[in-house]
Amino acid sequence: HHTKQPELYRHKNKHCIAIPNRHSILRGSSHKPRTAPSSVLATAEMSNKGEAAALHAAAPGTTKSRSVDDYYNIAYEEGTNRWQFWLIFLSLGISNSGDATEISCMNYILSHPLFKEEILQKGTLEEDYGGRGAAIASSIFAGMLIGGIVTGAYGDRLGRRPTLLAGLFLNATSGIAASMAQTAVIMCGCRFFAGLGIGAVLSSLITLASELSPSKHRGWYITIVGGFWTLGSVFIALLAFILFGRNNYSWRIFVLIAASPTLLGGILVYSFVPESPRYLALHGRYQDAVNVANHVA
Repeated sequence: HHTKQPELYRHKNKHCIAIPNRHSILRGSSHKPRTAPSSVLATAEMSNKGEAAALHAAAPGTTKSRSVDDYYNIAYEEGTNRWQFWLIFLSLGISNSGDATEISCMNYILSHPLFKEEILQKGTLEEDYGGRGAAIASSIFAGMLIGGIVTGAYGDRLGRRPTLLAGLFLNATSGIAASMAQTAVIMCGCRFFAGLGIGAVLSSLITLASELSPSKHRGWYITIVGGFWTLGSVFIALLAFILFGRNNYSWRIFVLIAASPTLLGGILVYSFVPESPRYLALHGRYQDAVNVANHVA
């Protein structure tokens, strides 16, 4: 017996999703559904207004099945819900920019007079760049290493979206906590946990973006999401120039604002980015895969 998984097709000028055999989603190929009981071969139709209709049984052999990629390509080319794709990838891009701001922000505060006095020099006669400074600067990368390995290994069990959300909110929370740190040890801990969050984001964000994008435009969308990293680097540089170069604000305000793109990205992903229908299908959650694919398209 073959394990059944969703495929998508066109039926009576509506987007539908069928559940034929196991391998077509992985291959991206298309074929007609095999004869199957109505409880296994189900469809979900999308109306012209984009609202999901109730599931119903499909007559075997009367429709042409398509892979998830084919389905997204058709929906994207028709352009009825193209804004939905842009909203998804804008959310993922802002999330990616948050990683850049969090990693880069330390470059601008290590030499800040108040940071040196409150963190690097606290309890000593001079700034401890070789000890405290090096530990603070490197702790985020230690967190990224561990976070990337752990979430990369277990992300397929947890899901792309939950892994991404956990990483974003852990990163944002750590950034906010870092703005209130009173000692170098606390700052190191905050930066380490921020690194754990960044590792989780890096292991899931691009995968989720790939699986939610139409295959014909996948390179374009992945480039957009990746380009937001550069925007994040530009943003943090401009922020440092405004707060430190033209004014004399506290480094704590700078660190707090640097966490805002990650927090905003987490809110947007939670609100607008669904789980990958490919992931849901491969884990036997067929009804959820149907609903997500129809919602996006």
